[in-house]
Order: sequence, then C-alpha cells, then structure tokens
Amino acid sequence: MTDEELWRTGIDALACEYRALPPTLRERVAELAERVKEAKQALHDCVTAVNVGAICADCRGECCARGKNHVTVIDLLVCLVEGRELVVPSFSHDICPYLGENGCQMAPPYRPFTCIIFNCDRVEGLMGRSEKDRLYKAEHRLRALYGEFEKLFGKRFMAGLLIICERDLVRQGSTLLGVGNRVIKES
Repeated sequence: MTDEELWRTGIDALACEYRALPPTLRERVAELAERVKEAKQALHDCVTAVNVGAICADCRGECCARGKNHVTVIDLLVCLVEGRELVVPSFSHDICPYLGENGCQMAPPYRPFTCIIFNCDRVEGLMGRSEKDRLYKAEHRLRALYGEFEKLFGKRFMAGLLIICERDLVRQGSTLLGVGNRVIKES
C-alpha cells in the first residue's frame, strides 16, 4: 500500500471504530481529548514566549524535514471527538506531509505529540529556568495523558497512524483501537 492508501485506510477504520465505541467510553475519550488539547496548548504557550515562530521561520523548520509517521491514533481521536476536519497530508515530497506554505497546517492543540514536544536547542536556549520547568511539566502531563489512552484501550499508540495501520490492519487483520478484539476496559 502507498502512504496515501494507508492514511485513508487508517482514517476510515479509526472513524468507524470510534463511532462504534460504547457511549461511556466515548465520553471518557472526549474528556481525555480535551485534556490533551489543553496540555498541547500549554506546551505551545511556553515556546511562544520566546518567539518560536520567528525562530522556526528563520531555520525553515529543519526539524520538520520528515514527519509522515508523527500523527498518532490519539492525535486523530482528538480531532474525531470534535468532528474536526483532518488535515490532508501530501506524501508527494520529502518534507513533512503536514506542512503548508506557512508552516504546520495543524493548530497547536491538534499537532502530533512528537512535534509539539520537540524544541531545538535554539528555542530552549532562550528559555529561562522557570519557563523550562513549566515546559517540562506540561510535557509530563501530555505524556501521562497519552499513557491514559493506551491504558484505556490496552494498546500502544505512540507509533504513527501509518505504522499502526500497516501493523494492525494490513498484517494482522486487527483493529486500531482494539474494538472487536476484546472487551475494552471502561474506567
């Protein structure tokens, strides 16, 4: 399968599996999704204090050179909960397929985990001790929330959608969320 085919297959499967979740589990997913967005925004707020936009524009996003596997199932669930339209990636070039002319096509609360937690030395070098502490605390909260999603579904989600789709749907004939494979623990 091409990357485009894997993306579409994964998105379609995830949307279907999400809709099939029991209402109480969907409510829990919605609660966690809101907390993920808040944690991602908090991380972004930490770096905007040091004018990260200008720094990224100056280096032209070297850290974004390749990112096709950065979008995770959890990142997509956050969008699905809100009925938010997903970014359509362009896998036709070597740079990150989620980049547009003006940088990332995703607003900070919806950016992939890997992207929102990464800060180059140039950015962190401009941060004082208290800003770094705030940044690291926000990252710790975000990691814990992703862990809650993984615990909830009994699956690892930190690999990108394309990797999980290839592994679970294509090779194993399984599901992305585990719905149908076992009873999901509702907590």
